[in-house]
Amino acid sequence: MNKEEWLEFAKLLVHSSHKAELEKAMVGHILEQAELLGVYQKF
Repeated sequence: MNKEEWLEFAKLLVHSSHKAELEKAMVGHILEQAELLGVYQKF
């Protein structure tokens, strides 16, 4: 991502809290994805 693309992405983050818009902006810029799954027990 070049400097201009980072600035556009940062503006979107600041001005938007909609998950769909953020995911759309990240398309093509995600190198790897993972899902964290945890198991816990309440004492």
